[in-house]
Amino acid sequence: VVAGATATRSLPNPAASSDVPAKQLQDASLSALADMFAVVVSNAESVPD
Repeated sequence: VVAGATATRSLPNPAASSDVPAKQLQDASLSALADMFAVVVSNAESVPD
């Protein structure tokens, strides 16, 4: 997954009366992917041939 090619938006937190900020949501999602399923790189130049 090329992290620089991903995006999200703030989402409502169903457990609180506030939103989860987009940056925090994106970081958590990429971390979960990297932990279990994917290789996450910062940009396309980091993808090996």
